[in-house]
Amino acid sequence: MSSIDDFFKQIEDDERADRAELESKLTPIDYGKLRGIAPQRVYQKIRNGKLEIERCLCGRKVIDVAKADESFGFEADSRSEVRGGEDSDAEE
Repeated sequence: MSSIDDFFKQIEDDERADRAELESKLTPIDYGKLRGIAPQRVYQKIRNGKLEIERCLCGRKVIDVAKADESFGFEADSRSEVRGGEDSDAEE
């Protein structure tokens, strides 16, 4: 039987997945939280030129979720699973 903590974690994960489908652009920190990766990895891809940062109409710096998913190896139809395991750019 699952604990109440597991239940709340599942609700939070579901909300993140729903949010990703609704939003096409997120801040690097929000994207990292959404995908369960460290935001530092997102910023590393930005510094290495593998992800492009854009300005939102509100003035915040954002990244395109679809391009980031492609860069990190997340499937387009099943974004919760990683295609190739660990990121190959870890040593850069």
